[in-house]
Amino acid sequence: MKKLVFLVLCGYVGLFAFDFNNGSNLFQNDDRDEDRYKYRGYSGHKYQYDLNDPVDRQEYRNDPFAQMQDSINPDPEVQLDRAMGQFGGGTKW
Repeated sequence: MKKLVFLVLCGYVGLFAFDFNNGSNLFQNDDRDEDRYKYRGYSGHKYQYDLNDPVDRQEYRNDPFAQMQDSINPDPEVQLDRAMGQFGGGTKW
């Protein structure tokens, strides 16, 4: 019985360690993470979304993780980009 419980728990851990969005293992640090940040502000800061673009703005509204990143990012360079009219979303730390 203990072996069965162990196998079921291992199955759940394996299931949640797999990222279904891009097919990669969450424990791997590969270059696909860099591909998400396609925009760069004047300060050199990288962003997932260009909020001046209506399509990116809608995608950003549907991405709670990117919104959370922006709400807790303490980097002053983000404010510098915004002062220059560049509004990026999903900042890279």
